[in-house]
Amino acid sequence: MKYVVLFFEIFAIALAAKLPPNFKKCKINDQECLKNALQDALPNLKGGLSELGLPSLDPLYIPEMTIGAGQNVVQLTQKYKEANLYGAADSQIKSVDIDLKKNKIDVKFTFPLWTLNATYEVKGKILLLPVFGTGPCSLTLENGNADLTFNIETYKKKDQSYIRGTQGKMVVRIQRATYKFDNLFNGDKILGDNINNVLNENWREVYEEVAPGYGDVYSAAFMNIMNKIFSKVPLPELFLS
Repeated sequence: MKYVVLFFEIFAIALAAKLPPNFKKCKINDQECLKNALQDALPNLKGGLSELGLPSLDPLYIPEMTIGAGQNVVQLTQKYKEANLYGAADSQIKSVDIDLKKNKIDVKFTFPLWTLNATYEVKGKILLLPVFGTGPCSLTLENGNADLTFNIETYKKKDQSYIRGTQGKMVVRIQRATYKFDNLFNGDKILGDNINNVLNENWREVYEEVAPGYGDVYSAAFMNIMNKIFSKVPLPELFLS
């Protein structure tokens, strides 16, 4: 039995030792090449890659997420389940910088539209108005400009060097946010519509207060995909020498 297990371990390592042939390889310090390579990879990542065990990038599935209460406009805790983020594959990559000496990866990109669909649970206050409810929701972000940063580290596995992200941070600046929470106040449509109107009339103040929490969730989800690639492909196979 142990020989069968060993065979499959070796077989899996052999299969995952290189990037798929349709992924462009670059020198690690060639930022223009890295930018173009990531842009070209987005369509291939959209539906996921079974050979690398990658989930779909678009929609990007987030099983659950919690956004803590703010101190000013948004004094409520937001919990989401079964969230799907649409639009990540339509991003335009502006720059990619990988620095192994500083253990950093920085990616800057823009996107026309992100839509997050999920099941929500909220309780607290928005603009001093009491709010509670649970049900389906939708959040759209328009014309985004994002800075995504990962702290990384190198490590050894099977006598080969690999890299992985250890922490992520994401800052997203947008030109518009639209909120739609169904079934607020146990389905009271009048109260629910009023709160949705308040959210959308004051979208900037609402978004800016909770944006860091959403940034943490999104960066963790993107880091999960990145690490699935990096865990399969050794460092020498990721980049040209």
